[in-house]
Amino acid sequence: MAGAYEAIASIHRSKGRYEQAIAAIDKVCILQPTSADAWTKMAMMRYLADLARRDAAELDRVRKVAQVIKMIDAVIDRLKEDSEV
Repeated sequence: MAGAYEAIASIHRSKGRYEQAIAAIDKVCILQPTSADAWTKMAMMRYLADLARRDAAELDRVRKVAQVIKMIDAVIDRLKEDSEV
C-alpha cells in the first residue's frame, strides 16, 4: 500500500502539485511510522515544495530535520559496526 502512495506522490511532484504530493507521502509515514526512508522522503518533498515557493523559513525548518536524519544515520552506522565486532 505504501508503494502506491509513493507512486501517487511522484506523479503529483512531477506535475508541480506539491501539497498533494506531501499528502500522499504523509500516508506513507502513517503506514510506516518507524521507517527512516519514509520520513526522509517527507523531508525531501517538503524541501521541494518550499523551494518551489521560495519559502526561506520553511526551508530552514526542513534543513533542521535533515540534520536530525544525518545524526540518526550516524548512530545506525555505529550500531551496525558494533554488531559486526
